[in-house]
Amino acid sequence: MFDSRRESSDPFEQPVHLLAVLARESAARIDERLAARGSSRAHHEVLTVLHRAGPHGRADLAAPAAVLDDLLARGLVRTMAVQLGGGRQEVLLLTPAGESALADLHADAEAVQDGLMVALSRGERAQLGSLLRRMHASLGRDANFGSSASVSRKVRGRTPATRPGPLPARPGPAD
Repeated sequence: MFDSRRESSDPFEQPVHLLAVLARESAARIDERLAARGSSRAHHEVLTVLHRAGPHGRADLAAPAAVLDDLLARGLVRTMAVQLGGGRQEVLLLTPAGESALADLHADAEAVQDGLMVALSRGERAQLGSLLRRMHASLGRDANFGSSASVSRKVRGRTPATRPGPLPARPGPAD
């Protein structure tokens, strides 16, 4: 039985393990919701990049051509030819239908989150969110950009954040 006053020594009850289990479960539930809408994580990530960072050239989006073509066919993104450095480049832009689809996907994610956090009070949810944001910030990643770095090779001249170095060794027991 769960006792919040005691820290468990069971490795399967340690925060890192529980975070991994919850991440897998949330990913599975979100993937299920995305599939029900005929989308995938790659679709969601492209829509998010275009929403948050603006128009991108096809070459700047590290997404499969089939995903980009599907988004175009569904009217969620559109293309525009631009002149860059004496050459033409096809740029993808989010359409109003794409904005609406992204809002629907975010509502689905919120429903998944609510389902996973059903056992927590409003205050506990806020506290958990605060702790997770603080942990995320300590990794040195851009906290304002939630999309996978793999989707956008460059976002307005920035390259994706690199993974921080290895964690320092934990001190051993006192001799």
